[in-house]
Amino acid sequence: GGLAVLVFLPGLFAIETMHDVLFLVLKGQRLAQMDVVVLHSSIPLEDMRAAFEPVPAGRVRVLLATNIAESSLTLPSVHFVLDFGLHKELRYDERLRSVRQVQAWVSQSSGMQRAGRTGRVAAGCVIRMYSEAFFRTGMASYDDPEMLRVPLENVVLRAKLLGFGAPSTILARAINPPEPASVDKAVARLYQQGALLYRDETAPLTAFGVMVSRMGVDLVLVRLMFVSAQLGWPLDGVLLAAAIAADDPFSKPSPHVLKDPAALACSLARSLAARAYFDGGATSEPLMVRNLTVDWLRAKAAARAAQATRPHRRPCPPS
Repeated sequence: GGLAVLVFLPGLFAIETMHDVLFLVLKGQRLAQMDVVVLHSSIPLEDMRAAFEPVPAGRVRVLLATNIAESSLTLPSVHFVLDFGLHKELRYDERLRSVRQVQAWVSQSSGMQRAGRTGRVAAGCVIRMYSEAFFRTGMASYDDPEMLRVPLENVVLRAKLLGFGAPSTILARAINPPEPASVDKAVARLYQQGALLYRDETAPLTAFGVMVSRMGVDLVLVRLMFVSAQLGWPLDGVLLAAAIAADDPFSKPSPHVLKDPAALACSLARSLAARAYFDGGATSEPLMVRNLTVDWLRAKAAARAAQATRPHRRPCPPS
């Protein structure tokens, strides 16, 4: 068969940039023998199916991927791995007071995991776009645990529910304990949001604090659901919170996946029409996803009702 080259990039923007560079630099016969496949969590699985098929003889398949290809996907016959050593990870932004994705260097363990994607069924080669000295001394051995990268509000609340002492004392026993200042900030945010009766880690939980501890999702989203329930719209609050937290359910047609201009234009028109229909003029993505979910639930209920009223046919006895 042919050859497959797996390129690890930090995000969709880097993938699109590399895709454009390949088509600008490679021309003529070399470009005609090459297939470029994008692997990203925002792309529907059916648009990535070519990555899992054997590479035809005489062709080269270039797989532009994020860390989704480190372990989540099984890719056949990867002969070369090109690793830029970067990825996106969740970090808490103190200024924005929210968790967001930031670009960072991968750990040594992730680098080894990426190298292991080649050489499984044939001889392989790994090209790292950083020096061996940086790999040995500049990269962490392992990725930081999530407890050191995101807010600790939910962790503090769960520690309080254990009833084994102050949360700071419990968290200090972790293999990678958080900084005491991070615990103090979490306690302060819990008090400001109304989850604690007063600003102290030993303070009793309010009704809202109990709700936060049981649900285990972002504090702001729980407040949205809590207030919605108080106003008599609990289900809408849940749907809006899910819409804010979840990935975009609508398709995102990309020219790097749909090569035919006519097919791309048709797919874009369908996607935009669906968004406009469910948005209903509100110009709000959470309301758009809420309307989509309600419509889906109604369609599902109607299908179940139709199935229940359908006459049941008993099989004929054997002759």
